[in-house]
Amino acid sequence: MWWKLKEVKCKDEFVNKVLKEVDGKEVTWNALSEVMRTVLKDVLAVTSGKPPKVDKDAWWWTEQVQEAVNAKRQLKKIRDQLQTDEAAIDYWEACKRCKREVAKAKDMAYRELYVKLDSKEGQSMAIRIAKRRDKIKVIKDEDGRTLTDDVEMEGILQETVK
Repeated sequence: MWWKLKEVKCKDEFVNKVLKEVDGKEVTWNALSEVMRTVLKDVLAVTSGKPPKVDKDAWWWTEQVQEAVNAKRQLKKIRDQLQTDEAAIDYWEACKRCKREVAKAKDMAYRELYVKLDSKEGQSMAIRIAKRRDKIKVIKDEDGRTLTDDVEMEGILQETVK
């Protein structure tokens, strides 16, 4: 977590610990770099190294999900800093709670979506969703003809849903 070195407190702690380790000793570059790496791990901590996830579909996101995710993130920071079994257990319990909240929110959102799709205006909404999700520019029938009429498109979508 290199960005923490911008904080004066972290920078001072790092410098003081390195100076304490090499105080009065003749140190080679390799030995100094090894000392610096170990002190950096103590002072700054280490990230998981996984790249951030991209392109999330979060139209169903609710306040309860947001709170659960924030609680999980805070407990992850605590787990990474303390590195104790209790902190790890608290974090994994928060992960489970977060998964449950996400599942509940998705379930409710999809139920509401399916109710909307059963209505008349929901069929045109289904076409919009299909185009957006699948990056569909046109809808074709079984013969390969491009459909331009909404009634024909709705018929094709109803057949695929069944």
